[in-house]
Amino acid sequence: MKKFISLSITFFAFFAIFNATNAYSQADCNGKKSGIAIVRTDGETPEAPKSAMKFPAYKGGTKSMCSYICKNMKYPDTQKRQNVKGVTTVGFVVKSDGSITDVEVVKSSGQKEFDDEAVRLVKSFPNWNPAEENCEPIDFKSQLDIEFDCEKCGCK
Repeated sequence: MKKFISLSITFFAFFAIFNATNAYSQADCNGKKSGIAIVRTDGETPEAPKSAMKFPAYKGGTKSMCSYICKNMKYPDTQKRQNVKGVTTVGFVVKSDGSITDVEVVKSSGQKEFDDEAVRLVKSFPNWNPAEENCEPIDFKSQLDIEFDCEKCGCK
């Protein structure tokens, strides 16, 4: 019985969110509807957002970006021989024309060679699809984790 009640509550919560998404969906730049769920806990009436926002994206999507990283990564020799792994978080700005600027290490892997290679890789990216606000391209600060693992990408 408890399981049934739990499933019922989950179903009704999903249904309520689904309806809120439809009620407050907004047309994008091409006239397509995109769902935006607005949940308020203060008892006030939900309001639709005043502007539409689209985040920057690598052309071809995440899978294509991962392929680019694996193909172009130059694994540092010392770390390759010792089978050292790491992750460097890189911050950068996707400009309104899609170009990448202001590349910097946000969180070090603890290996300077990995950090330098992660910055080099991000600087070498082709142009992205820029972020948009109200259907106008804008500059947008982003972050990306670059993982160094010979087993996942194969080392060059």
